[in-house]
Amino acid sequence: MITAIIMANTKPIMPTETTKAAAKVAFGAAGAILAVIAAINLFSTFTPVAARNEKIYADLDGAQNLPPAKRLDTYNALAYAQAKALAQKPSEPYGWARLSYLRLAEGSDKQTAFAALRMSDLVSPYEAPQLPERAYTWRSFHDVETPAQQAYQDELWAKAYILEPGDTWEMAIQHGIAKEVAESLAARDMTLYGDWKIHMAEAGISDAPPPAAPPALPAAPQPAPLSASPPSAVAPTGPPAAAPPAIPVSPPAPKPASKSARAKHKPAASSKPEAEPDSDSDADMDSEPDPETP
Repeated sequence: MITAIIMANTKPIMPTETTKAAAKVAFGAAGAILAVIAAINLFSTFTPVAARNEKIYADLDGAQNLPPAKRLDTYNALAYAQAKALAQKPSEPYGWARLSYLRLAEGSDKQTAFAALRMSDLVSPYEAPQLPERAYTWRSFHDVETPAQQAYQDELWAKAYILEPGDTWEMAIQHGIAKEVAESLAARDMTLYGDWKIHMAEAGISDAPPPAAPPALPAAPQPAPLSASPPSAVAPTGPPAAAPPAIPVSPPAPKPASKSARAKHKPAASSKPEAEPDSDSDADMDSEPDPETP
């Protein structure tokens, strides 16, 4: 009832020529503003950013065949051009990936190159065609990454395999990292890991780690040389002990001379009386009288 009364007392407002003209002017002004913004976005030096990126990509591909000195100059120029293009359109993930590569190629530090790669992932974390190459490039910066950035490697391989399974498998086979990718997938999703194992089995790749080499056998102990005394349990650390002094050997006792020998060496007779023998042994030995004695 109330709604019917309100509708009966409300009169529709019909547009006049003045309001129509005002609306046209407003829509025209809005369209002009959007056109200016689009021109600013697409044209800097009257060259579209997309066309500039394509030229940088083509020049980068041709730089591979240049001499080393000329190639380095080309890399420097392309890195400058790519940074300038990204300043105009920072939401270009491929441009950031190329800048990362160019910074490494021109000799910049790895931290600067890795910062460009992180920007590529930041502006488009699910850029499917780029994910396999991004995951492979990410692993080359592990020495400058934080632990969290190193752990993010597993998520990159998982996203790459979910969105681009064929390209991810070809990337792993091309660079011989199928087992490494398998470990990352196992850390993120066992279903992905099981599917990856099927591909590995079909390709004849075992996911088991290689068997460890057997430990080297110790050398057989050599028998100690025989000696008069047993070897000491503890090796001496001081100077060698001096050899004990040799015990002097007494000369053998002289044998008693025979009768004939004593007769030859007996002194001539003198006027002094001959001394008597000192002991009884001589008397016993000379039991017979000496013929020279008077």
